[in-house]
Amino acid sequence: MSVCSVSCSDEIDALSDRLSNDPALGAAVHDMLTEISALRSTSEILAEGAQMSPEQRRRFEQIVFDQSSRLADTGAALAAYFDKTSEERRRRTPQIDAEE
Repeated sequence: MSVCSVSCSDEIDALSDRLSNDPALGAAVHDMLTEISALRSTSEILAEGAQMSPEQRRRFEQIVFDQSSRLADTGAALAAYFDKTSEERRRRTPQIDAEE
């Protein structure tokens, strides 16, 4: 196995473990999945082209906008979280671990 494969595998294992044991991360992923489901449902209503008044359509479009904004915020927060976690792991070396 190449060094990259080992490193990537270790990273995946660490992130998987973190997802299982970190309540804040689990909640963020749950929020993201909830927003994705809600966004999909709302956009399906719009895509079906059902008879709705211009006011109703604007309301649904606003809902899609709000949901996608929340989803983007959650995604950005998760990316920042993973970047921070990854950076912290890169700073650690076997020598640092052995010294602790």
